[in-house]
Amino acid sequence: MYLKGENKNINDNWKEGLVAKDIKDDKDGKVLVIKVNKVLNKSPKALNEAKGLVTADFQVNLEKEWIAYLKNKYPVKIDEAVLSTIKMKNSIILFEG
Repeated sequence: MYLKGENKNINDNWKEGLVAKDIKDDKDGKVLVIKVNKVLNKSPKALNEAKGLVTADFQVNLEKEWIAYLKNKYPVKIDEAVLSTIKMKNSIILFEG
């Protein structure tokens, strides 16, 4: 079972029946045969179905709030004199001393 938007190959063929065209899977290049048995109407999810999505959204929200708080509390100040002494070489920071 898929939700709309979860799988591009399914999402492009969102109607009941057998899809008549060859669809290659982007990941491993296999040809897929897609048969849609039934398209269900939107409905509220049970807690066990929604818990992971709600938890993930909550974590994203917490992280955004935390980053905003930290940016406000600890503003970034760049010391140009120190920055000019640092050289980048192959993504490794080298310090002259």
